[in-house]
Amino acid sequence: MTRIFLFSMIFGFLLGYTVRAHAAEPTNTLTADLSYGPSSVSDSTAPDLDTKGNFREVLAMMNRSTARWNFGAGIGFFASDLTGTSHAGSGNGLALSSYSRSLAGEAARLAVHYRITDHLEAGLTADLLFGSNVSFSSSLFDSSSTAWLAGTEVLYEFGKGFGKGFEIKAGLRYFASLSLADRRLDAIQAVLEAGLPL
Repeated sequence: MTRIFLFSMIFGFLLGYTVRAHAAEPTNTLTADLSYGPSSVSDSTAPDLDTKGNFREVLAMMNRSTARWNFGAGIGFFASDLTGTSHAGSGNGLALSSYSRSLAGEAARLAVHYRITDHLEAGLTADLLFGSNVSFSSSLFDSSSTAWLAGTEVLYEFGKGFGKGFEIKAGLRYFASLSLADRRLDAIQAVLEAGLPL
């Protein structure tokens, strides 16, 4: 009898969890995504060049959420300020010793998140940067009109106490470039999202 009762309790709990996870109606949310953080660029053609800077984005995202999954797509703008310093000791007067570069353009993003708890979610992002020059190169002669970034992020939702359906999320994102020739862009960003249901 005890085993039957225990089995019934466990089965009821699992059934209730499954129903809760799948019965919720999908919701659509329009969010503003703000992110900012330090970045670095490593260049295989100039290994002695240490490049640091920042990377920031502002995007409008359309999200579709279920009980456990959140899918998003959006578009917006990015900007980056970079400063590079050479640590080469060759003494070659023609070698690049330092440079500064500001880049800006448009960004498109796809994102998928899994809701771990009622407030915590984690997932993957893919960004396409496009503009007149998004090469992130120290050379004025290098030019690229597109660049792909892949990242992962963790977000915490502060609940809907700000208003019915209004969402505030904050977290961290790490990303790295996929398509930059001979160089790699890395960044860690603080993320703030604010959304309204549609």
